[in-house]
Formats: sequence, C-alpha cells, structure tokens
Amino acid sequence: MLFKVKYDEFYFLKINCKSKLGVKLMVLKNKTKEFVLGIVVILLYIISDEILKNMIKNIYDTDKILIYSFIKNFILSVIFILFSLFLVKKHKNNIGVLKIAIITILAFVFMEIIRIFVIGNFIKYFFHFESKNSIFMENLVKSNYYFVFETIVLIPIVEEFVFRKAIFGDLYDLHQGCNKYVRFMTSFLISGIFFCSIHDGVFAPSAISHLFGSLIYSSLYLYTKSIIPSIIAHGLHNSVFVIVTLL
Repeated sequence: MLFKVKYDEFYFLKINCKSKLGVKLMVLKNKTKEFVLGIVVILLYIISDEILKNMIKNIYDTDKILIYSFIKNFILSVIFILFSLFLVKKHKNNIGVLKIAIITILAFVFMEIIRIFVIGNFIKYFFHFESKNSIFMENLVKSNYYFVFETIVLIPIVEEFVFRKAIFGDLYDLHQGCNKYVRFMTSFLISGIFFCSIHDGVFAPSAISHLFGSLIYSSLYLYTKSIIPSIIAHGLHNSVFVIVTLL
C-alpha cells in the first residue's frame, strides 16, 4: 500500500513535470513565432519602402506618387491585419472592452494635451522649429483629399504594426527576465528612435514629441496586450492634425 502511494505520487509528479514542460514549450513556440513574424513585418516595411523609392525616383507627378504610396500602405495594412488574425496567438487579458476604450480615449486626450500645449510650445519657444514633415503632410492633405484616409487609417495601422508590435514587441520579448522598467524603457527608446527617424529625424527638436507619442502607444500596447488601442490613439492623433489643417 505504501509502495502504491509512493508510486502514485511519483506518477503525479512525472505527469505534472511533463505538463509544465509542455506549457513552457508551447509558450516558447508562440514567442518564437511572434518574433519571426515581427522580423517579417519589418522586412516587408523596408522592402516596400525601397520598391516605392525606385518606382517614383523618375516620376515628378505628385498625384501619381501619392497613388503609389497609398497602394503600398493599403497592401501592407491588409497583410499585417491578416498576420494578426490568422498567424498570431491572441493574448488574453482581464480588461473588458469598455475599460480598454476608456483607457485609449484618456491616453489619447492626455497625449494631445502634452504634445500640443507643453512639448509644442516648448519647441516653438526654445528652438523656433517648424516640422518639415508636418508642413509636407499639411500640403498633401489640403491638395489630395484621399490622402486624408491614408493619414487617418492606413498610416497608423502600418506604423503601429511595425514600430510597436514588431520592433517594440520583439525587443520586449528579448529582454525577458530583465527588470520590468529596464525592459520597457529599452524597448520603447529603441523603437521610439526608429519612429522618430521616419518623421523629422532623430536629432530634430520635434523628436521629443514623436518620442512621447511612442511612449503612449507602447504603453497602450503593453497594458492592453492588443495593437488595436495604439492604432486607434495614433489614428485619432492624425485626425486632429487633419482637422486643424483643413479648418
């Protein structure tokens, strides 16, 4: 009887160990899959950008260039969404949809107040800087209304998948085991620097604003375990820009 009890305990421990190992292997498999998909997303973004540059280098018609850009961002958006729907395991969270919506709106409002009234005035007062990227975007929005859809919908989808889900997400996973604050700040800063580089540049005064925006988007993505809130916040930010431009 004693032998049977010990055998049962041993059998239970053996099964439990196998179960834990199986869970760890499953988690590792999913993390590896997400990491590889992140690399694929980054490569697709870089390759498509290079293809677009080669296509438009001898074209001087702005409308034609914008059409090519629209097509590129539309195709990337569709591919990234399909990746998210069918190839990435959904992360469970205990946050309800209503709470996520409230957090997203509050984060957006807070971000706009800081970016417009604090960072914006700071840059204007101390640097007398005007963003070339913003001026360029303003001209496009005023002259090409279909570019409004690209600015509000397509660009946020593409940029959040690349800079938050792929770059920030992969870096955050690579730093697993580190201090949680070091892990977040390292991942956010590196992805944020890349995010700044595609706007006015890393060393432009406006990089402060883009870096702060990146902080909010990264925080939303990490807290909600979903890329949707950061896409919505980014889209709302671009909507404010479009509305102010067209008024």
